[in-house]
Amino acid sequence: MNYETLLVNKDERGVVSLTLNRPDKRNALSAKMIDELTNFAASLTSDVRVTVIGGAGNLFCAGGDLEWMNAQIKADRSTRIAEARKLAFMLKALNELPVPLIAKVHGAAYGGGVGLACVCDYVISRPNVKFGYQNTKERRYHFETRSKSQKSRNNCPKNYGCVLFLSRHRWIRR
Repeated sequence: MNYETLLVNKDERGVVSLTLNRPDKRNALSAKMIDELTNFAASLTSDVRVTVIGGAGNLFCAGGDLEWMNAQIKADRSTRIAEARKLAFMLKALNELPVPLIAKVHGAAYGGGVGLACVCDYVISRPNVKFGYQNTKERRYHFETRSKSQKSRNNCPKNYGCVLFLSRHRWIRR
């Protein structure tokens, strides 16, 4: 399958390399990328043994695409709900892959990029990689983040990255 925002390569051992390929936008999650990641998860074949997800360019994923997020602000309620569901279903589809999903994180992962890392079975990062969730100091986002975190705590994969994401703090791996 051909994708506009992803690069997918499978070797003879059944290892799939999945690359977020929007380096000019810092691999930000757009509506197109969300749809393509969901389609990728649904189209995984039985000969795949493991999937490794990474990002093209200087960082793994800067979170949500600003144009996409601004469109959500201007959209009506039903459109915002539909787009939020697409994002949730994409994360669910990746979380439920029948093979191990490994995140190869470099540079930084913010917001949705941290969410992508959290649904992976393993996260491998380079030294000094920054992980964070933007706008958590603002009361509105702090409240929403806390509410979402408490609701998703039982569904969260059992990994340290998920715990750090739920803590709402920015941290750097040294």
